[in-house]
Amino acid sequence: MKKVIIIGAGLGGLCTAILLAHAGYHVEVFEKNDTPGGKLFTLEQAGYRFTYGPSTLTMPEIYQELLCAVDESPTVLPYRQLNLNHRDVFADGMTLEAKPDVAWMYEQLMAFHADDAMNFAPYLSHVQRIEHKARTEFFSRDFTKLNDFIDPNVLMAMAQVSPFTSMHDFHARYFQDPRIQMTLDRFATYVGSDPRKTPATLAMIGALEYGQGVFRLEGGSQILVDTLMRIAKKKGVTFHFGARVDQLLSQNKEIIGIEIADTKYPADAVIFNGDRTLWRNLLVPKNQRTTPKPMLSSIPRSFSGFVLLLGVRKRYAILDHHTVFFPSDYTGEFTAIFQENALPKDPTIYISYSGFHEKTDAPDGGSNLFVLVNVPAKKRPKEEWQAYEDHILDLLMQRCGLTDLREHLEVIVRFTPDDLEQRTGAFEGSIYGRVSHGYHAFLRPGLQTSQFRNLFFVGGSNHPGGGTPMVALGARLVANLVQKRMD
Repeated sequence: MKKVIIIGAGLGGLCTAILLAHAGYHVEVFEKNDTPGGKLFTLEQAGYRFTYGPSTLTMPEIYQELLCAVDESPTVLPYRQLNLNHRDVFADGMTLEAKPDVAWMYEQLMAFHADDAMNFAPYLSHVQRIEHKARTEFFSRDFTKLNDFIDPNVLMAMAQVSPFTSMHDFHARYFQDPRIQMTLDRFATYVGSDPRKTPATLAMIGALEYGQGVFRLEGGSQILVDTLMRIAKKKGVTFHFGARVDQLLSQNKEIIGIEIADTKYPADAVIFNGDRTLWRNLLVPKNQRTTPKPMLSSIPRSFSGFVLLLGVRKRYAILDHHTVFFPSDYTGEFTAIFQENALPKDPTIYISYSGFHEKTDAPDGGSNLFVLVNVPAKKRPKEEWQAYEDHILDLLMQRCGLTDLREHLEVIVRFTPDDLEQRTGAFEGSIYGRVSHGYHAFLRPGLQTSQFRNLFFVGGSNHPGGGTPMVALGARLVANLVQKRMD
């Protein structure tokens, strides 16, 4: 039985482990943290439960298909569609309640601009065509061979997915009201990027949210990690937690194993489930390794997130499961992040309130609020983060209508890009690895390197991209690739 080692127990690593174990491989997973899940983990404090990481689920069929592929019932991951995808609140007090219903969206948009309401159905049809092309021609290929890039079907699909138009310009063709442009341009932030520089191809996210809807897992997002862990163990996967890999061991263009604390673990193949830009450092013995920062600082990186987990002894009527508060100057946020490398003074504030549906996530009458603000991927002094925390709390009270927040605040936990790097290894807290601006959106790092025939990669910083469903798609591609290369 051939042995595969997976470095990292994020969602991509867990899905790949399950698929390969089901295919008959001996799989061992090494995770530097004490718990699995990567960027998805749960914190409980004073009766409040918070889930850090992905708070929404789109394309649930991806996980359903994965479960069926390993002879598991898809019902082990129960999910429900949200009534509202999200509630958007604009600086002038206007609100937009988004859901996958063309008639509903027509009525919502009529309050902003009549032409925008008329254009919603054609817009949705267009992004659905883009999404179909992307799913059939891009997401289903591993792009490890030159022929994958010059395949006539791929080239034809590229011509049909608006690769040379920015997401913002694409949306502006259909919608005149800047507030509607804001709510759609926000899709670029799902990949840590600026809508003015992100290709319109990624506007296909609108096809998922407005065509299929947004879903939640019953019991919370942590259920996904727990379910994958249970299935992996059932399939015979061995896990090592608190096991930070010190070195990749190589010989004659092959990876022959890993080393942890002077102990060597041999393998026929190794899969790296971590920040793609860091794997080469593991080729160098730990005592000879130099800092990777000079090499990595020139690579365009996606932004990071500044998170406050707030336990509040009160409920606020303005908050739905997902609520977004937009500033008056949306573009200023991206200028601050990508051009000035500065913390946005008046940022978009996203609040995920899982207790809206999961009543056990907060005490009676309380709210568990996951507050997210986009910030540059950069380390900063603790004093600067503390000042920014105070600033965001002020904005929540003054701009978001949570006027008495500080009076009812019982729990506050801060999570910065520094913390994200420490937990996941994401360089300077960059959530999605390479930024999706221009051609970078189409040249995600591949699933294999030409340097070693048996070293593979999975996770959000690789093809086909970040996000809960995309890393599962990547896992299926990697598992198939391993079997082709190793059998």
